[in-house]
Amino acid sequence: MRSWRYAVPVLLGVGGFEDGFALLLAGAVLPAIIHQLRPSAPVVGLLISLPFLGSVIGAMIFGRLGDVLGRRRSYLYVTALFVAGSAMGALAPSMQLLLASRFIIGLGIGGDIPTAGSLLAEVADHRSRGRYVSIQSLLWGIGGASAALVAIPFLSLGAAAWRYVLALSALPPLVVLALRGSIGESPLWRARSAGGLSRIGRVAGRLSLVASLYFATTFVLAILANYATVLMEETMGLPPREALLASAAQWAAFVVGSSLVNARSDALGRKPLVVAGTAGLAASLAALRLSSSPAQAVAVLMALWAFGGVAYATTNVYSAELFPTDVRSTCSGICFASGRMGGFLSTLIAPILSLRALSTWMAPALVPAFAALSLAALAFAPRTERVPLSVASLDGY
Repeated sequence: MRSWRYAVPVLLGVGGFEDGFALLLAGAVLPAIIHQLRPSAPVVGLLISLPFLGSVIGAMIFGRLGDVLGRRRSYLYVTALFVAGSAMGALAPSMQLLLASRFIIGLGIGGDIPTAGSLLAEVADHRSRGRYVSIQSLLWGIGGASAALVAIPFLSLGAAAWRYVLALSALPPLVVLALRGSIGESPLWRARSAGGLSRIGRVAGRLSLVASLYFATTFVLAILANYATVLMEETMGLPPREALLASAAQWAAFVVGSSLVNARSDALGRKPLVVAGTAGLAASLAALRLSSSPAQAVAVLMALWAFGGVAYATTNVYSAELFPTDVRSTCSGICFASGRMGGFLSTLIAPILSLRALSTWMAPALVPAFAALSLAALAFAPRTERVPLSVASLDGY
């Protein structure tokens, strides 16, 4: 029991760490890659956005396989993909192979989150399900902060230092691949009914709400996560080391927000947290447009990241618990794919737009979207805290 309470949730949730660490490592070393390989702005957009596109495809494919083959087999396959993509990126002799490696990493990440999250929800006690599932998002924030901090010592190794940094991203999944083999299959999946894909239509409203929350939240956070160091160097004149430290501080704010969900979602409930998180994002985006100094902008960004942590982590919990067992991984994969499509689009267009455009019209344009999402969550998000998964997920209906 003690090993389940601590070791197994971390092993299943560590895909979130791999996600944040590997995806954001590229953002952390992006200035070095640009300096050495001299990619054009569209290629920079592809370098950052391809893992998100890979995640879309991986979530759809392996999310479905998680329902067909089982959670365990699916997440073992995607962990192996992650290791292969990370090693390929570190050794890539050309920009083309580096781009391909980023896509493969995305496939692995996209498949891991919905399948491991489904298993987490299915084996957790209903009184602490929110705490266990939200470990994925909490570790995502820790992974992002770690990526920025880990990149700092490598700055002195010269132009090719980014290769060593990217090679590090293969280590966490390699360890996890060895340890995850000891985790058994979900008993709920083994005992599932044979409803099939027809069950998805019965939860279409829930699917639309969670997918929309994922899309909007990831759209915003992906830009800041992957281009933070470049933005801070170019707009604030920060040297690389200080820009990485500032990026890590933003991720620390995300960890604060997701820690709140981890600690209190089973007591306060998912609904109040997701409403507060999306409303806070709307307010932060409005305040960002009104910021008149770099210090004000940094303070607003910290608040934005904290509210983003609340909204993202709560959405992750909803994604794992709102759908019937026989389509849980499939629906969770669809929701996660929606979020990563938001990340793909935002990170693809960000380098093409001017830095001024990002703050002058994109941020204000997103304010009504998050306000509408907050109202939608207030009206339609269900209360699922401290109820059995069979009730929360509409199993049997």
